[in-house]
Amino acid sequence: KYEKEEEEKVKANFRPLACEVCGTAYVSNEEGEYEAHLKYKVHEAYTEIHARLKELKDKKAERDRIAKEKKEEERKKRMEEE
Repeated sequence: KYEKEEEEKVKANFRPLACEVCGTAYVSNEEGEYEAHLKYKVHEAYTEIHARLKELKDKKAERDRIAKEKKEEERKKRMEEE
């Protein structure tokens, strides 16, 4: 009976940790385990993907800004001509 109670306590307090970049889950909070996973190819790939995605989003935002400015300029020119 005591073992069951202890198991229930552990289950209730158990919260697996996960890497915010790649989603790898950990059972413990040992520094070595986390540091080791940073060298895994999967983690490195996710890091590269996140960096590339940010770069692409920034480029798209810049293109959208330029297109909006051009439309605004054209609208002003048309308003002046009328």
